[in-house]
Amino acid sequence: MGSYCQLYIAEYPVFSSKSYVSPAVMTMFRESDKAIYQRRFRDRNQVEWGHVDPDNDDFETAVEYRAKVKYLRQRLDIIGFGLARVRSEFEEAKSFEIKKLKKLCKNSIT
Repeated sequence: MGSYCQLYIAEYPVFSSKSYVSPAVMTMFRESDKAIYQRRFRDRNQVEWGHVDPDNDDFETAVEYRAKVKYLRQRLDIIGFGLARVRSEFEEAKSFEIKKLKKLCKNSIT
C-alpha cells in the first residue's frame, strides 16, 4: 500500500504526499511531538480517506506529530513564515492574478 504524509489543521487536510515526508512540513515539528500507535483503518480521517467499511478490523501503524498552535506559530516565524509576510505575499499573488484575468478578458473581447 505504501506510506502517506498528511498535514491537518483541526482535522481538515491541507497537504498530502505519497511515498515521502515533505521536509517543509517536518520543519514545523520536533521529535517530542511524535507518537507511534496502532489504529484501525476505519479510524483514519474520513475527510481525506472517505468512509471505510465499519466491519473492517484491519490495523496499521500510524506515526503522528501533534503540536499546539502557539508552538507551530513560533516555529513558522523562525523560518520566515510570519503572518505579515504571508499577508504581503497573498496580496501580491492576488494582484497578479487579477491583472492576468483582466488582460485575458480584454483580449477575449477584442
